[in-house]
Amino acid sequence: MDQKKPDRRVIKTKKAIRNAFAKLLVEMDIERISIKDIADTADINRKTFYSYYDGIYQVAEEIEDEMIRAFEETLLETDFQSAMQNPFVFFQKLSGVLNGDLDFYGHLYLSGARTNLNQKLVSLLLPKTMDALRPYAAVSDEDLRVAVRFALSGMITAYGEWYNSDRSMTIEHIAEIIGEMTIHGLRKYLKDES
Repeated sequence: MDQKKPDRRVIKTKKAIRNAFAKLLVEMDIERISIKDIADTADINRKTFYSYYDGIYQVAEEIEDEMIRAFEETLLETDFQSAMQNPFVFFQKLSGVLNGDLDFYGHLYLSGARTNLNQKLVSLLLPKTMDALRPYAAVSDEDLRVAVRFALSGMITAYGEWYNSDRSMTIEHIAEIIGEMTIHGLRKYLKDES
């Protein structure tokens, strides 16, 4: 079956809408954002917006779903046995997902708690990460769930903090720290008193 290649104008317009939405999220709560606000910021008319979306929440959901799918694909492609030896590679791949559209994700993260993206990411990635790590676990499922939830929440928060910073540290360095913390905990970052 021959699949049609997506129209470049459609991709460009949807990206403009999504970027406008993310930019507005930094300035105001989602409930206060109007279609007119998005259209004006994206430099399109309202009719064009409605050609692609039924409303603002559909834009938010599409963004969240795409980000989750990208994280999910990275998770499925990961060889966790290798990741335990070199966690940086795995977290570098996750950073690559975010780095793909840095300005867009920067606006999204700057909006902080105005979206439920972080919770959605943890909820979706938790069972998949549990399934991937279970064969290597030396603890009960209950303990593993707490550890994995802690690691995922910490990872997402660390990326959010980085987006909200002056970004003097590279995203690759953030990935390295997150990887080390997830696999080795705080011990690497503390002085050895023995």
